[in-house]
Amino acid sequence: KNKLEMAHLDVTSSKRNHFPTLDLTSNYYLKERTGSLKNSDWDVGVSLSVPLFEGGATEASVRESVAKKMEAQYSVNDQSRKIQSEVAVKYEAAQKFVDQLKTQSRALSLAKANYDETLKDFRLGLVTNLDTLSALNSYLDAKRTYDRLRLSSMLALELLNTSAGKRP
Repeated sequence: KNKLEMAHLDVTSSKRNHFPTLDLTSNYYLKERTGSLKNSDWDVGVSLSVPLFEGGATEASVRESVAKKMEAQYSVNDQSRKIQSEVAVKYEAAQKFVDQLKTQSRALSLAKANYDETLKDFRLGLVTNLDTLSALNSYLDAKRTYDRLRLSSMLALELLNTSAGKRP
């Protein structure tokens, strides 16, 4: 936005070159002057400049400034679209992780229930210790997957918040 503001000021400045200018100059002399002005220690001058024959060059400068302003506006719009696109992509990624986390949570609870039932059956002598170990391995695999997804979803949410400008 700063570049856009500078371009706007440049357009305004270029347009002002169409107007006449008035300059006031003055001098103060420390040494004594010679000639008809030897009794005067200072002088003042006024200069009026009207840009009658500079209109074409001034208009070209204005057009160039307007083109630069439009370029800056396009740049700001492009950057805004990029940020919106980035936030949308990160939102979708975070949403997918949250959905996967819900599914994996259900799988984890089912694996835990299966292990608990297999352990009960093992204590009753209905299944072997290999069946119990297999159920335990399935439960631990589901827990690891759940933990990985949970961390990935937390990271995706933090990236989304950062992209949206909610966190430094």
